[in-house]
Amino acid sequence: MPRAERTMERLPQHSDPTSHASLGHGHGHGHASASAHHDLFPPPIRNMPDGNGFDFHIYFLQNNHRSVKSIKALHGSFRRAFPLTRMYPIQARPGGPHTAGMFEVNACTPAELGAVFAWLVVNRGEHSVLIHPHVGNAVKEHTALATWMGQPFPIDTEMLESFEDAMSRGTSRADLVKMREERQYELNAALESLRIE
Repeated sequence: MPRAERTMERLPQHSDPTSHASLGHGHGHGHASASAHHDLFPPPIRNMPDGNGFDFHIYFLQNNHRSVKSIKALHGSFRRAFPLTRMYPIQARPGGPHTAGMFEVNACTPAELGAVFAWLVVNRGEHSVLIHPHVGNAVKEHTALATWMGQPFPIDTEMLESFEDAMSRGTSRADLVKMREERQYELNAALESLRIE
Protein backbone atom coordinates (compact mmCIF):
# COMPACT_ATOMS: atom_id res chain seq x y z
CA MET A 1 0.00 0.00 0.00
CA PRO A 2 1.44 3.44 -0.89
CA ARG A 3 2.49 5.59 2.07
CA ALA A 4 -0.19 8.28 1.44
CA GLU A 5 -2.97 5.68 1.59
CA ARG A 6 -1.62 4.24 4.85
CA THR A 7 -1.60 7.73 6.40
CA MET A 8 -5.16 8.43 5.31
CA GLU A 9 -6.35 5.16 6.82
CA ARG A 10 -5.16 6.30 10.26
CA LEU A 11 -7.26 9.47 10.20
CA PRO A 12 -10.48 9.46 12.24
CA GLN A 13 -13.61 8.61 10.23
CA HIS A 14 -14.93 12.19 10.28
CA SER A 15 -11.68 13.68 8.95
CA ASP A 16 -11.42 14.73 5.35
CA PRO A 17 -7.71 14.58 4.48
CA THR A 18 -8.15 17.39 1.94
CA SER A 19 -9.92 19.67 4.41
CA HIS A 20 -7.92 22.55 5.86
CA ALA A 21 -9.61 21.95 9.21
CA SER A 22 -8.36 18.35 9.40
CA LEU A 23 -4.83 19.60 8.77
CA GLY A 24 -5.04 22.22 11.50
CA HIS A 25 -5.49 25.14 9.09
CA GLY A 26 -9.17 25.79 9.62
CA HIS A 27 -8.83 28.49 12.28
CA GLY A 28 -10.79 31.56 11.38
CA HIS A 29 -12.77 29.85 8.60
CA GLY A 30 -15.74 28.59 10.58
CA HIS A 31 -14.01 25.36 11.64
CA ALA A 32 -13.03 24.32 15.13
CA SER A 33 -9.43 25.05 16.11
CA ALA A 34 -7.04 22.13 15.97
CA SER A 35 -5.48 23.41 19.20
CA ALA A 36 -6.35 25.81 22.00
CA HIS A 37 -3.07 27.55 21.15
CA HIS A 38 -4.65 28.89 17.95
CA ASP A 39 -6.89 31.03 20.15
CA LEU A 40 -4.81 31.74 23.26
CA PHE A 41 -1.11 32.14 24.03
CA PRO A 42 0.24 29.53 26.45
CA PRO A 43 0.93 30.67 30.02
CA PRO A 44 2.77 32.65 31.21
CA ILE A 45 2.30 34.79 28.05
CA ARG A 46 -0.50 37.26 28.66
CA ASN A 47 -3.73 37.23 26.66
CA MET A 48 -6.38 39.86 26.03
CA PRO A 49 -8.01 41.59 27.85
CA ASP A 50 -4.88 41.80 30.05
CA GLY A 51 -2.81 43.12 27.14
CA ASN A 52 -1.14 42.05 23.94
CA GLY A 53 0.90 38.85 24.03
CA PHE A 54 3.80 39.90 21.78
CA ASP A 55 5.62 43.00 20.58
CA PHE A 56 7.50 43.39 17.32
CA HIS A 57 10.16 46.14 17.33
CA ILE A 58 11.33 46.97 13.81
CA TYR A 59 14.67 48.81 13.92
CA PHE A 60 16.43 51.20 11.59
CA LEU A 61 19.67 53.15 11.58
CA GLN A 62 18.59 56.71 12.28
CA ASN A 63 21.87 58.13 10.90
CA ASN A 64 21.56 56.31 7.56
CA HIS A 65 19.49 57.97 4.82
CA ARG A 66 18.61 54.70 3.06
CA SER A 67 17.52 53.09 6.33
CA VAL A 68 15.35 56.11 7.26
CA LYS A 69 13.69 56.10 3.84
CA SER A 70 13.17 52.34 4.03
CA ILE A 71 11.60 52.37 7.52
CA LYS A 72 9.11 55.05 6.43
CA ALA A 73 8.09 52.92 3.44
CA LEU A 74 7.87 49.76 5.59
CA HIS A 75 5.75 51.55 8.21
CA GLY A 76 3.30 52.69 5.51
CA SER A 77 3.19 49.26 3.85
CA PHE A 78 2.52 47.58 7.19
CA ARG A 79 -0.33 49.98 7.98
CA ARG A 80 -1.96 49.23 4.62
CA ALA A 81 -1.50 45.45 5.03
CA PHE A 82 -2.75 45.39 8.66
CA PRO A 83 -5.17 48.30 9.16
CA LEU A 84 -6.62 46.83 12.38
CA THR A 85 -3.36 45.76 14.03
CA ARG A 86 -2.08 48.05 16.79
CA MET A 87 1.08 49.83 15.69
CA TYR A 88 2.87 52.95 16.83
CA PRO A 89 4.57 55.89 15.11
CA ILE A 90 8.23 55.63 14.18
CA GLN A 91 10.49 56.55 17.11
CA ALA A 92 13.31 58.52 15.49
CA ARG A 93 15.69 58.14 18.44
CA PRO A 94 16.71 55.36 20.78
CA GLY A 95 14.38 55.14 23.77
CA GLY A 96 13.61 52.83 26.64
CA PRO A 97 15.64 49.63 26.23
CA HIS A 98 15.93 50.18 22.47
CA THR A 99 19.34 51.41 21.29
CA ALA A 100 18.20 52.44 17.80
CA GLY A 101 15.18 54.06 16.20
CA MET A 102 12.23 51.74 15.62
CA PHE A 103 8.50 51.31 15.39
CA GLU A 104 6.43 48.86 17.42
CA VAL A 105 3.64 46.50 16.43
CA ASN A 106 1.52 44.53 18.93
CA ALA A 107 0.12 41.04 18.37
CA CYS A 108 -2.95 40.36 20.50
CA THR A 109 -3.75 36.80 19.31
CA PRO A 110 -1.75 33.83 18.06
CA ALA A 111 -3.34 34.28 14.62
CA GLU A 112 -2.23 37.91 14.49
CA LEU A 113 1.25 36.91 15.69
CA GLY A 114 1.59 34.39 12.86
CA ALA A 115 0.27 36.76 10.20
CA VAL A 116 2.56 39.63 11.25
CA PHE A 117 5.56 37.30 11.57
CA ALA A 118 5.05 35.85 8.08
CA TRP A 119 4.53 39.30 6.54
CA LEU A 120 7.72 40.65 8.14
CA VAL A 121 9.76 37.64 7.01
CA VAL A 122 8.92 38.58 3.42
CA ASN A 123 8.78 42.39 3.68
CA ARG A 124 11.18 43.61 6.40
CA GLY A 125 14.05 44.17 3.97
CA GLU A 126 17.25 45.26 5.72
CA HIS A 127 15.54 45.91 9.05
CA SER A 128 16.17 43.80 12.13
CA VAL A 129 13.12 42.84 14.17
CA LEU A 130 12.94 41.98 17.86
CA ILE A 131 9.96 39.77 18.74
CA HIS A 132 9.24 39.23 22.40
CA PRO A 133 6.37 37.98 24.57
CA HIS A 134 4.89 39.65 27.63
CA VAL A 135 5.29 37.37 30.65
CA GLY A 136 5.64 39.87 33.49
CA ASN A 137 9.46 40.12 33.48
CA ALA A 138 10.75 42.81 31.12
CA VAL A 139 14.40 41.72 31.31
CA LYS A 140 13.59 38.10 30.48
CA GLU A 141 11.16 39.16 27.73
CA HIS A 142 13.83 41.21 25.92
CA THR A 143 16.69 38.70 26.41
CA ALA A 144 16.07 35.00 27.14
CA LEU A 145 12.63 34.90 25.49
CA ALA A 146 13.47 37.23 22.59
CA THR A 147 13.49 36.09 18.96
CA TRP A 148 15.22 38.04 16.20
CA MET A 149 14.81 38.46 12.48
CA GLY A 150 18.05 39.77 11.06
CA GLN A 151 21.02 41.01 13.04
CA PRO A 152 20.25 41.48 16.77
CA PHE A 153 20.61 45.00 18.19
CA PRO A 154 21.92 45.64 21.73
CA ILE A 155 19.20 45.98 24.37
CA ASP A 156 19.67 48.30 27.37
CA THR A 157 19.01 45.81 30.15
CA GLU A 158 20.02 48.36 32.82
CA MET A 159 16.93 50.38 31.95
CA LEU A 160 14.77 47.25 32.08
CA GLU A 161 16.21 46.22 35.45
CA SER A 162 15.40 49.64 36.98
CA PHE A 163 11.89 49.39 35.50
CA GLU A 164 11.41 45.89 37.01
CA ASP A 165 12.71 47.13 40.38
CA ALA A 166 10.24 50.03 40.38
CA MET A 167 7.38 47.69 39.45
CA SER A 168 8.27 45.30 42.28
CA ARG A 169 8.00 48.25 44.71
CA GLY A 170 4.44 48.92 43.49
CA THR A 171 5.17 52.01 41.39
CA SER A 172 2.08 53.09 39.46
CA ARG A 173 1.95 52.93 35.66
CA ALA A 174 1.79 56.74 35.46
CA ASP A 175 4.90 57.03 37.66
CA LEU A 176 6.70 54.43 35.53
CA VAL A 177 6.00 56.51 32.41
CA LYS A 178 7.25 59.62 34.22
CA MET A 179 10.35 57.74 35.40
CA ARG A 180 11.11 56.65 31.83
CA GLU A 181 10.65 60.19 30.50
CA GLU A 182 12.94 61.62 33.21
CA ARG A 183 15.56 58.99 32.47
CA GLN A 184 15.42 59.82 28.75
CA TYR A 185 15.72 63.56 29.50
CA GLU A 186 18.78 62.95 31.72
CA LEU A 187 20.34 60.75 29.05
CA ASN A 188 19.74 63.36 26.34
CA ALA A 189 21.31 66.04 28.58
CA ALA A 190 24.33 63.81 29.22
CA LEU A 191 24.72 63.21 25.48
CA GLU A 192 24.53 66.96 24.79
CA SER A 193 27.33 67.52 27.34
CA LEU A 194 29.59 65.31 25.22
CA ARG A 195 29.52 67.81 22.36
CA ILE A 196 32.94 69.22 21.66
CA GLU A 197 32.88 72.94 20.83
